[in-house]
Amino acid sequence: MAGDTDFLLLYDELGLAPGVSDLDALKQAYRRRVSQLHPDRTGVASDVDAVRLQRLNRLYGAALAFEQRYGRLPAAVAATRRPEPVMDADTPAPPRNSGGHERRLQRVQPRPPPRRNRARYYFALVILLALAFAIWGVGVVAR
Repeated sequence: MAGDTDFLLLYDELGLAPGVSDLDALKQAYRRRVSQLHPDRTGVASDVDAVRLQRLNRLYGAALAFEQRYGRLPAAVAATRRPEPVMDADTPAPPRNSGGHERRLQRVQPRPPPRRNRARYYFALVILLALAFAIWGVGVVAR
């Protein structure tokens, strides 16, 4: 299981430094390495290359999942994270409104905007129908 998430093997296989924080560079190196190992490109079906390709795919998928979860690449420096606030002895701690029992905040999906155009559409439909009956009525009366 440790081999599944050993991202240093991924960077070593791709020929990248472990501190790379550019996702595009990782993707480009991955695609280049896959094209080197893929049996359709090389013309030789080797078991060793197949195992290396499977391991590379597994590590790359784990790295992308890590990036989606934490917002950075696995071995990259965590510079994109917010720094923790520094509390001095002089600054008082912020008051807690919950009395010590904090609830986990659930992510609330934003509501869709309210439908305000429905009345306008009905009004336009009524006007069009009235106009159509007026034109039809004029044609019937003119006969």
